[in-house]
Amino acid sequence: METTGIDSLAISIGNAHGFYKGAPKLQFELLAEIAQRCALPLVLHGGTGIPDADIRHAISMGIAKVNVGTEIRKAYVNALYQYTRENEKGDVRPFIKALRASVAGAAARYLENFTAPSLCSGAKEDEHGKSGS
Repeated sequence: METTGIDSLAISIGNAHGFYKGAPKLQFELLAEIAQRCALPLVLHGGTGIPDADIRHAISMGIAKVNVGTEIRKAYVNALYQYTRENEKGDVRPFIKALRASVAGAAARYLENFTAPSLCSGAKEDEHGKSGS
């Protein structure tokens, strides 16, 4: 890591890009080992579809960034599809408002994971995402 000059490390602990075909199973034991050995901020790619409790638990164990681009793009496309089905062509300002609301709604859930009370207070979560002060 020192040789490359990287400032964060994306790890694979059961996560994957895109939509999951089944429920993802994050390997928290592997995350703990990596976090213990690596002082860099850790990144979790493929956050779309990972349950909120698992994301919060991963954050409490050292994940500093969660990528959820697939869900954000899905919200964008869904808003576009719905708007074009329900509205005549012309003024796009209402569409932009609807689009922003859809993307903001998708992003808000993940932002809440980074500001969960248990994380802000310094309490660690157990392997099931439950806070133990």
